[in-house]
Amino acid sequence: MFGARSSRHIKHNLLWKFAKRVLLTAVFGGLGLTSLTASAAAADKLTIQDSFELPDWFQLKAEVRGRVQHLDNQFRPALPETDTIFALRSLVDMRFRVSKDLFFGFELQDSRLVGADEATAVSTGIINTFNLLQAYVRYSTDDVMGIEGRHQISAGRMTMQLGRGRLIGRQGFRNAVGAFTGVHYEWDTDDTSLDAFWLLPIDRLPNDRAALLENDSQFDRESLAQQLWAIHLERRDLPFGLLGQVYLFGIHERDQPDRNTRNRQLYTPGFTVFKPAAPGEWFVDLEMSFNIGRSRVTSSVLETEDLDHFAYTAHAEVGYRFTAPWSPLLILQFDFASGDADPTDGKNGQYDTLFGPKRGDFGDTDIYGALARENIIAPAVAVRLFPTDTIAARVRYQPAWLEEARDGWPDIGVRDITGQSGRFIGHQIETRFTWDVANGNIRLGAGADVLFKGRFARAAPNANPATGDTLYLYSDVTLRF
Repeated sequence: MFGARSSRHIKHNLLWKFAKRVLLTAVFGGLGLTSLTASAAAADKLTIQDSFELPDWFQLKAEVRGRVQHLDNQFRPALPETDTIFALRSLVDMRFRVSKDLFFGFELQDSRLVGADEATAVSTGIINTFNLLQAYVRYSTDDVMGIEGRHQISAGRMTMQLGRGRLIGRQGFRNAVGAFTGVHYEWDTDDTSLDAFWLLPIDRLPNDRAALLENDSQFDRESLAQQLWAIHLERRDLPFGLLGQVYLFGIHERDQPDRNTRNRQLYTPGFTVFKPAAPGEWFVDLEMSFNIGRSRVTSSVLETEDLDHFAYTAHAEVGYRFTAPWSPLLILQFDFASGDADPTDGKNGQYDTLFGPKRGDFGDTDIYGALARENIIAPAVAVRLFPTDTIAARVRYQPAWLEEARDGWPDIGVRDITGQSGRFIGHQIETRFTWDVANGNIRLGAGADVLFKGRFARAAPNANPATGDTLYLYSDVTLRF
């Protein structure tokens, strides 16, 4: 046992030294690259398309991102106190244009970990090696039965970004990107947009721990046993420069012999009011939605009771962009998502965020991911700075409470069904920094999250009481061509 623990300790020390080296290389390398390219600021971005003089009917792009991540004082139960990994994501995007209105698109993804061991918190959200992320056909036209506007229909396997991205969106920070198979229709005019889709969520494979640790590859799949659809309307001509959205999502799923689900039969109506940030002006981002239907508490094979499901969430964000050096943006934010008040009443009150990424409102993910849009009350204050057109920084302070004390800590697996451990999760401080250099061919990134644990995170029956406040650090380098 001593030998195994010592070996893991050595591995973490070596990887952490490498993390610091990558961060220093990123910063000082960026300084050098910026100096070298300053005289060529007007030069075009280096692309595969231009370098190989590819024909107009074929477009090729590639992106490779390497990220070192370190987590100290783990808050998840039954996991080691410290972990350090190197995550690598490679994307290759290809498009074959048949005509002005028709093209075929393909995207390959390889997301893997280097340095993971039996104690690392791995999942299909981090690892998905050598898979077909997108394979679709897209047709656009300006004339459908005399209806003005741009009509576009896509069919096949695709990623999806809709509205403000809180119910469905393409993951940017997370190492593995999710996708769907189905049909997506879009109609767009000067002041109105309409989206409608029917999709089968992709089940990323393999999903067993042993195969993930080996970075094994298996073709992802979809099933008619899980279906997602939505209708989404946007108007951009509201008073005071506001943009308004109304929508309805539906998810329908059932168990299969080789895959258990929560048997969700949920409808999610909602609305958004949004005004983008402009210099010297206030901006606003308000959204509210509801879950209505039936579901099970977990996807366990032992879970057989379908419960009445009613839950809701609200997001409120206001801010002001100052006309000052570095264009400071001050943001006040509040997030609420209902929890399940009574685990014995035959009802489910915990909000289901469907397929929405959570980093934008709740901090970094991957091996961190302390907060999510479920059973939570989380006000926040943030400041964003833009020293140049290529540099951005952000600091956010966000305390968080469970909305219902008898429900669980979202995505973490910590719960006190008696409610005696309180509701305060803790204080989270998030910082991030990005720098685009070499005309956008290279992006340097770094960030940190600190979770000062509250009473619930320390006292819940299956919490990780042996660890102190959590520190998460990352640094990454992204190459785009």
